[in-house]
Amino acid sequence: YRLLFEHNPAPMFTYDPQTLRFMAVNRAAIAKYGYSGDEFAQLTILDIRPELDREAFHTSASEHRPRPSMTSAQHQLRDGRVIDVEVTADDLEIEGRCSTLVLARDVTDQRRLEAELHDRAFHDGLTGIANRALLADRFEHAQAVRAREQRDLAIMMIDIDDFKRINDTLGHTVGDEVLRGAALRLGGAVRAQDTVARLGGDEFAVLLDGSDLAGANELGRRLLAVFAAPFDIDGRSISVTASVGLATVETPEETWNTAQQHADIALYEAKRIGKAALHVYEVGMRSTVLDRLELTSDLQQAIARHEFVLHYQPIVSTLHPGAPVDHV
Repeated sequence: YRLLFEHNPAPMFTYDPQTLRFMAVNRAAIAKYGYSGDEFAQLTILDIRPELDREAFHTSASEHRPRPSMTSAQHQLRDGRVIDVEVTADDLEIEGRCSTLVLARDVTDQRRLEAELHDRAFHDGLTGIANRALLADRFEHAQAVRAREQRDLAIMMIDIDDFKRINDTLGHTVGDEVLRGAALRLGGAVRAQDTVARLGGDEFAVLLDGSDLAGANELGRRLLAVFAAPFDIDGRSISVTASVGLATVETPEETWNTAQQHADIALYEAKRIGKAALHVYEVGMRSTVLDRLELTSDLQQAIARHEFVLHYQPIVSTLHPGAPVDHV
């Protein structure tokens, strides 16, 4: 036991569960925490806990958890640094004395990596705002709340008009700066309970939690206004406009895909009627848009298949039968 304790690569120590004083520490603990063996002998387990974390220790100790137990905690090193640890504890009797044996594994880097991966999974890498996954998650949460409370919910799609022109003429670096600036302006225009997200490319979305149609319309006009001032990118003034599609979420049963589709259809209509506009989704609009898209697709396929045939027909005057006219 002594050999396994002393030479374990992870910090290990024992302490008196009554006085909380350290009874023994291994080499790894001395190296990790920065205290000598004699200094540890003058300390209690609370001395290596951050001050704000000491109450949590007392609470955990009072729960009398079954042994062995594994918990997460924070420990403070001699130089003041705080590390995240996974603590495995067990009761042990040494030479007739009750003690608690602890193995503390430093998981600071692991926790930091997990936090970074979580942040990347739910935030846009370019602008730092929410991404599609986080927006969908918050939509589902808002719908769950609506199942218990009477609240309004709406979703807005925002697309920068002719953004490809900026990338093609000024370069993607300038385009990225415009996107960052747009995200910053949109975030400053919404309420605290709203969520602004970048869905990809130059398309943004806003989830309006607790906003009726009138309030959503007012916010939509504010979002259009944030693009009124040109973006200053490296001394270059760049003017852009945006189109907005708005859809209210009528029932708590409506899915994210349906709500997003309705807002996308409204956005499509806003661009069709001239861009730099706000359009609200209405029942029946979906079938109209789908019919138009289907007709467009059919025409494109007909051209590809050479299904159009050009016929020349003469125009004749009824006043002079058989005599063609030379104008239409």
